[in-house]
Amino acid sequence: MAEALSVTYTTPLSGTPVGAFFRDFDSADKAGVYRRVGTALRLLFKAKMRENQTTRHKTAESFTPPAKPTKYWSKARVAWKADANGAEISVAAPGITRALHDLHIHAKGKLLTIPARTAPEAYGKRARELSEKLFFIRTASGVRMLATPTKATEGGKPYIAKPHRVERDRIRRGKRADPDKERKFRPVYWLRESVTVPKDETILPSKDEITDTATRAIEVAVRDFVLGRK
Repeated sequence: MAEALSVTYTTPLSGTPVGAFFRDFDSADKAGVYRRVGTALRLLFKAKMRENQTTRHKTAESFTPPAKPTKYWSKARVAWKADANGAEISVAAPGITRALHDLHIHAKGKLLTIPARTAPEAYGKRARELSEKLFFIRTASGVRMLATPTKATEGGKPYIAKPHRVERDRIRRGKRADPDKERKFRPVYWLRESVTVPKDETILPSKDEITDTATRAIEVAVRDFVLGRK
């Protein structure tokens, strides 16, 4: 489910000629000015989402071999609303609140599936979407994973699981490891109860960019209103 956050711009240009004109506007005209601000901020935020989609592939590139980038940022939705009190821009996208703080994700009922860096095919996909046979494995130290049988010639270091450590396949029911011998497995997903995604302010426009964009929009709008070009 997409999270949402909003940024509100309400401060007119106090102490400036434009600010003086703005204070004399009635509610309808102030709302008109802030509608201009909302439109300008929406364009700024949408441009940032497009930039993110083009440039932010560090996670995909960390896989071996590199995974295919997802369309994560193209799913972001940007909207605005305005009245006489200000303009508000809202962005809805999975995990967008990490622009403000660390994002703590906790499993609800089931464990979280974190793609292993040696399984690029798992990036951006749910376990049930893969065609591979996945087995639930719990190591002696308690590490849990969904893994697939692998050949010794395959890349990456395989995990050698003893028969009693391989449990029923949780994705495709009825799949079990051979009870008579050890098997080599390639981790596809690590299973976690929770993960923390570090804060990253750079996924949104900076405060200066937001202020500059809103300020320019107000200046142009006030000038147009004064000159009768509403």
